[in-house]
Amino acid sequence: GEPDWSDPMDDGNNWAGGADSYTDIYFENSMMALIGVSEAVGWRVAKTEKFNNIYADLVVSSGNCAGGDAYGLIFRVPDLEVPKQGYLFTVNCEGAYALKRWNGNAGRGFWSTIINWKYTDALYDGPNQTNRLGVRAVGRSLSLYINGKWVDNIYDATYGDGYVGVFVNRYKTEKYTIYVDELSVWRKP
Repeated sequence: GEPDWSDPMDDGNNWAGGADSYTDIYFENSMMALIGVSEAVGWRVAKTEKFNNIYADLVVSSGNCAGGDAYGLIFRVPDLEVPKQGYLFTVNCEGAYALKRWNGNAGRGFWSTIINWKYTDALYDGPNQTNRLGVRAVGRSLSLYINGKWVDNIYDATYGDGYVGVFVNRYKTEKYTIYVDELSVWRKP
């Protein structure tokens, strides 16, 4: 059915604009361009309501990437105003995916790897590839999908609800840029 919330990226109304220490952002031709300006992971979280049990779907182009340049979907971010926590469903230019958990409230911040890098044929790897990333988060069950194919499931109850967004992680490419076509959310999948 129709999503409960969707952004076709026609404008930047659902997103914080301008550059920060980690990313820059602009909207053009019904796409969000998210630019990694530092070597640290940088994200933007959509200005929506807080979601609990969801299926979130992101359509994104890898841009001109190389090696471990990565991007993906951040979800269950507890605080929209200070987005220092959440899960990151990550894919990279080499054809692998991972699931990580970020807690920026712990000292200088703490990464936990929930699913370490795994290669999959479901992901279109390399530069300028469009992928559809999906996350089904129901209770503590987190299921990951790439281009409509289920790739993994894990149980983790650290964050039970929150906001969704996108992120970029520059590894090799200076000012690595991804292009987001659409982000959609369905409640109670």
